[in-house]
Amino acid sequence: NNSNITNHSPRFVQYTPKIVTLKENTATGTTIHKFEATDVDDGFSGTLVWSLNLHHQKNDDYEMKTNDEDENNDIESDEDYEMIKTNKDRKYSHEENIFVPFRLNSSAGELSLIDKVDYETMKKHVLNITVCDRDLRHSLCVHHMLEIHVQDVNDNSPTFSSERFVFNVSESQKIGSEIGLIVATDDDATKEHSIIEFYLDAEHSDLFSIDLYKGILRLEHALDREVMDRYELTVVVEDSDSKTLRNSCGVTVFVNGQF
Repeated sequence: NNSNITNHSPRFVQYTPKIVTLKENTATGTTIHKFEATDVDDGFSGTLVWSLNLHHQKNDDYEMKTNDEDENNDIESDEDYEMIKTNKDRKYSHEENIFVPFRLNSSAGELSLIDKVDYETMKKHVLNITVCDRDLRHSLCVHHMLEIHVQDVNDNSPTFSSERFVFNVSESQKIGSEIGLIVATDDDATKEHSIIEFYLDAEHSDLFSIDLYKGILRLEHALDREVMDRYELTVVVEDSDSKTLRNSCGVTVFVNGQF
């Protein structure tokens, strides 16, 4: 039956994208792209099957087939259409605990997100989208390289380097001098999402101040140990781009270094 003879490989449609962008807070289950291809063969041999070959940007030995190259693959069963990761000399099954946050529907060609992506962990995923005709004896396949660029979003709250900070100050210490440094960081990778601001609780704001961006705690008024030998402060650190992302910690200041 000539209708089942495979003479032509599939071809991706002309407008198939090479790069797509994906925000790191994209919901799982979201369809990223629906791929399309054509095959001029008739019957069963013209039926297309899609698979996903994972290749991250850290691998430098990747070899890629272009859309114009035919590849003869001896595929013996549907299991051979399983998702694989390809590198120059070997093929790795996804069963080797390789994290793959994407899934490609084998019949519809829909690429979807099945787990969260994180800009701080991996900024770019490189996928080899493969489409084969359904001939199980002499299947013809073509490949298309797709880069998924993950976009950073402001999703990390600032954190302090310590649960509590303790400092000592002398009664004779000069007004405006530095008492200590409050250290906090924001794990968001991009600069605009990692700027943090420090605030001091209002209770002792007449005695102490904190630098808005540097976290330097300073003395603003002379202290008398006979009146108060220790002060308990609360410092709040906020993401300057999103005031809802914040944390707080306690600060103890001992006067004259007496514990």
